[in-house]
Amino acid sequence: MSSSKWGNVVTAAGTKKMEEYLRAADSFQATGDSAVIDVTTLDGVAIKTDPVEFPLPDFTEKVRAGMDLLDKILPGWQDSIDLTLLDLESDQMCVLGQTWPLYAKMHGLLEEGDYKQFADAVLSVGGDGDRNLMAASIGCAMDQEVFDYLNGFTYRQIEQRYGLTPQLLDIATIADAQKDPQLMEAVNFFNQCNNRQNTLLWEHLTRTWVREITKAREEGRWDQSSVSASPATEEVTTSQ
Repeated sequence: MSSSKWGNVVTAAGTKKMEEYLRAADSFQATGDSAVIDVTTLDGVAIKTDPVEFPLPDFTEKVRAGMDLLDKILPGWQDSIDLTLLDLESDQMCVLGQTWPLYAKMHGLLEEGDYKQFADAVLSVGGDGDRNLMAASIGCAMDQEVFDYLNGFTYRQIEQRYGLTPQLLDIATIADAQKDPQLMEAVNFFNQCNNRQNTLLWEHLTRTWVREITKAREEGRWDQSSVSASPATEEVTTSQ
C-alpha cells in the first residue's frame, strides 16, 4: 500500500478496482455514436475546460438478443410496449415494467406470480436471483462492464485535464478538496460529468430499444406471433 499527498491510504483492493475501470475505458471500441457534455460550469463553479465528447457503447446486439429471449418466454410481449413512454431507467416504463406490472412495483423477486416465474424462465435463479442481473441479461439494464467503462472514461479525463492520478483522486476527501482549488474543480468535474454520462447511457439504451422494436414492427417480425401467443404465455404465467 502507499499513501497519497493528502495522507489517505490507497488500498490494494481500491487499486485493483481502479485498474478495472481504466482497463475498461482503454479497451472500449468506439462505434461512431457519441454525445457532447458541456462542462463550462459545474455546481456554480466555473470550469475552464473543453466540452467532453463521450463515446457511447453499441447496445444493438444485446438488445436484439433480449428481444429474441422475450419472444421465446413470453410471445406477444411487444404488444404491451408503448414506445412513446419507454424509459429504460424507469422501473415503471422500462421494457419489463411495461410488460410485467408486478416488476414495476417490486425491487426483488416475488414469492409467487409472474415476476418469479419470469426470473425462473430466464436465469433459473428462483428466489435468490438479482433483478438487475436478470434485466442486464436481456439488455434491459446495463451490466457492470458498462459502468466500469463509464468510471474509467471519467478518470482518464481527470488524468488528462488536471494531471491527477486517478487512484489518488478516488481517495481524496472533501477536506482535501477544500484546501486545493484544482482538486476541488477536478472533483466537481468528475461528479457532474459522471452523472451526466450515466444519464446519457440510459437514454442511449432506450433509443436502441425504440429503434430495434420499431424496425422489427416495420419488418413484420410479429405479424403471426401474436396469433399463437396464448398457449406459450399461459405456460409461463401459470406454472408453479
